[in-house]
Parts: sequence; C-alpha cells; structure tokens
Amino acid sequence: MPQNLQDVITELAMIKSEFLLMKERFLVVNERYSKNMGSLNVLTLHAAEAAKRAAEAAEHAKETTRQCADLALKHSAASPVTDAAMLAVKVAESAARAAMEAAAAAAAAAAAA
Repeated sequence: MPQNLQDVITELAMIKSEFLLMKERFLVVNERYSKNMGSLNVLTLHAAEAAKRAAEAAEHAKETTRQCADLALKHSAASPVTDAAMLAVKVAESAARAAMEAAAAAAAAAAAA
C-alpha cells in the first residue's frame, strides 16, 4: 500500500508541475496578446485618421476639379478641354466617394478594436 500511495503522490507532483508550466505559458501568451491588441488598436486609429484625411483631400480635389470644369465651360463651351474637365470632375467625385468609404470602414474597424 505505501508504494501505491507514493506513486499517486509522484503522479500528482508531476501533474502539478505540468499545470504550473502551462499557467506560466498562458500568462506569457496572454501578455503578448494584450500588447499586440493594443498595437493593433493604435494602428487602426492611425488608419482611420489617415482615411479621414484622404477623404478630405479627395473632397478638396473634387471641388478644385469642379471649379476648373466650371471655368472651362464658362470660357469655351465646346472643346476637348471642357470634355476632359468634366471627366476629371467625375473621376474626382468617384475618388472622393471611395475615400469616404475607406474612412467609414477604418472608423468602424477602430470602433471594433
């Protein structure tokens, strides 16, 4: 009987040792995970800010292009320059919409993080 009890005690000591090792590893992994999540949050906030600024820049580009198109229309009603200016307005508007969507997506990601 004493031998069986000693075997049980030895086995419990091994299990305890393995459990403590697993606990240590978990704490290390958890600490790294927390740091990485913090970094990801910061990066996402920066991405949201960058997307917001890109949307503002695209909006300014759209307005500038529209003003150029208006001037082209005002000074020469039918010319390739006018057609090009009108096309540039459409492109700038599309870019502004895309930048605004990117800003919205980045803001949603920042809120989720």
